[in-house]
Amino acid sequence: MSIKRKATKIVLRWAIGAAVGMLVSWPVLLGLALLTLVVIILSSSGGPAALAPPALAASNYSCTIAAPPPASTAAAVTPATGAAGDYAGITLNAQQMKIAGTITAVTKQMNLTRRADEIALAVAMQES
Repeated sequence: MSIKRKATKIVLRWAIGAAVGMLVSWPVLLGLALLTLVVIILSSSGGPAALAPPALAASNYSCTIAAPPPASTAAAVTPATGAAGDYAGITLNAQQMKIAGTITAVTKQMNLTRRADEIALAVAMQES
């Protein structure tokens, strides 16, 4: 056996021994145990990864306007009801008009700007 071949064999054994030694060392084993524990917790049926918000359906949510402040501080704001139709190039049905009226009434009651009203309506359109 040549010296080069012997050297290669020794280096290979040293590399394998070092790799096994690192894998068997206690900090690595502790880290692997903790990683395994985290994976088990997150993938368990009752863990955080399994939690999801409930799906919204027409039966489990509502949008209401809070009771108006006393008449001495501000006038009560009621949602404007409009007929279904085409508004600014967007066709809305009666239900969409009712929701838009509620959103507009809430923004007025909160003394928000017209821009806030536009953003609220745009978000409602995007999310529906």
